[in-house]
Amino acid sequence: MEHSRRRRLNARSIAIYYGYGPFGALESVDMAVIEPAGWRGSDLERLRRCGVRTVAYLSVIEATPWVYREAGLSERDAVHRNGRLWRREEWNTVVVDPRSASWRLHIERRLEGLYRDGWDGVFLDGLGDVEDPLAEDLASWLVPAAADLVHFIRRQSGQRFIIQNNGLWMVLPLVAEEIDAVAWEGSLTARVLEEPWALATQERLIWAHNLSGVQPILIADIPDGPGAEREIQGLQEICHRLGFLLYAAPFDYAQGIRTPDLRVVRGRTSP
Repeated sequence: MEHSRRRRLNARSIAIYYGYGPFGALESVDMAVIEPAGWRGSDLERLRRCGVRTVAYLSVIEATPWVYREAGLSERDAVHRNGRLWRREEWNTVVVDPRSASWRLHIERRLEGLYRDGWDGVFLDGLGDVEDPLAEDLASWLVPAAADLVHFIRRQSGQRFIIQNNGLWMVLPLVAEEIDAVAWEGSLTARVLEEPWALATQERLIWAHNLSGVQPILIADIPDGPGAEREIQGLQEICHRLGFLLYAAPFDYAQGIRTPDLRVVRGRTSP
């Protein structure tokens, strides 16, 4: 897909929220990354009327038990390490083979449903798995397979937004022409960003922007409390200088958000 045909984000603020809607605090941002399962169409429409572009969270490499069943997956659709299913125990997920026909059919159906409901784009999570040192011996086929899955998602998405989360080293160079933004998510602070590996990562994101117009997004875990505002201001200065978009998460994404004016607002804990 030619770069000139893609949409530019043109967002000055972004938030990530995986809790339930409605949630009025999201009306303060230009773009919201949301877990679709917690929202009704009428609540999303209210956000859109406020000018918020809605981006749906979509795990493209990992499957929870219920998604595994819904997609009709079996062990042959999963990635194996040392002869066993590769499980992410901390998230209760299985890493899925990006080449799986059943998985691609599931992704295609999810995209059709999301776009039919009016979502402006998708936030592709899990791509960092294929760059995990645990998968080093699988990288020769797993990385290009993941990149091909992103190409597939672009074909299904037309000009809607695609934001890639992590996968910054091996996946990004293969998909830079297909995505609109790339997020670097982690425990990032102004001090951390001065470390050599972090400086190299910044250079990689700047390269993607200069080459293909990909918008870099920094997603930092900054717990609410003393010193948080000062830390965020330090990150804001760096991101402003580099042309990055910043979101400083105050806690787990399902609990609430930090607004552009740095207020921490709790979301809904139940439907």
